[in-house]
Amino acid sequence: MRVDQAEGLRQIVKNFEDKGFKMSINAKGEITGVRLGKMIKGNKADYSSSLFRQIGRYIIRKFDGKIVDTAA
Repeated sequence: MRVDQAEGLRQIVKNFEDKGFKMSINAKGEITGVRLGKMIKGNKADYSSSLFRQIGRYIIRKFDGKIVDTAA
């Protein structure tokens, strides 16, 4: 990889991170990222409020209603 290509990748990652994405580049040079949004804090993990909801002390998956964790 040339120096200018590496600098270009760094700039792409920085631009996405400025827009609220968490980015990484794997060993193959592929860029992956997730958009950080409103999160619900659980005991095992953080959950996106667009896919999960908190009811009382439970975190429930919206599409099937299954309890996946308890809130921290």
